[in-house]
Amino acid sequence: MCEPEEVALESLEEAIAYWERSVRYIEEGFDYSDDHEEYTHDLFSRNVLHGILNGFASQKLDVPDMFKARMDAADKRFTELTFEIERHVWGTETIYDKSIFWYYYRWPKK
Repeated sequence: MCEPEEVALESLEEAIAYWERSVRYIEEGFDYSDDHEEYTHDLFSRNVLHGILNGFASQKLDVPDMFKARMDAADKRFTELTFEIERHVWGTETIYDKSIFWYYYRWPKK
């Protein structure tokens, strides 16, 4: 499981911006076949966001609509740019639940 991260609007905004940048990198079509680690690094930005969202949930705080809209747009674009895979991106058995950590089970179409 992803541990809850700091609960602060500044942290949330920074994590969303980091995820949006990562999605733009994926959209630009980086050749991940030569650098698998670069893609997993891009996905780590979504994992950081996941942890911050867990922090908000554990404190029973709502995510402001403007942040939710940006996050949803980045997630939607990410799913449009990728396809679902059966195994975790690292290719090994992991403790990541596919229904929760869905972003680790997707690969770029380009």
